[in-house]
Amino acid sequence: MNNVSLSPGAIKDTNFPISYDATVADDSVFSVPMQASAFTGFLMVSIGPAEYLIAVARAVSVAQITSVSKSSGVDVNTLVLTGTTGTDGKITVSSTAGAIYVENRSGTSQRISVTLMYGAK
Repeated sequence: MNNVSLSPGAIKDTNFPISYDATVADDSVFSVPMQASAFTGFLMVSIGPAEYLIAVARAVSVAQITSVSKSSGVDVNTLVLTGTTGTDGKITVSSTAGAIYVENRSGTSQRISVTLMYGAK
């Protein structure tokens, strides 16, 4: 890139990526609270050895989640997940006002890692 300059204060209030990791039993849910009142950013979810999701999420009063890439065993929605909300046999990732939920209905316990990357505080 040419002819690009950044002011020293241009990125002073940015957030660093944050990762959460948990082992989630079958028919259970793992929630990640958002660190900002208006969260929009990238979400990467790794589930066990084979399942994954890369998405853009908006966790505000009118939540949205758009899958960029995902494995076939993952669904997305904007519901508050309870442990038995999503499709049996799948992992469901949800964006809601103030939280990201990951529900495990895969049939076995899964190690789930969630990484959030978003902009200014």
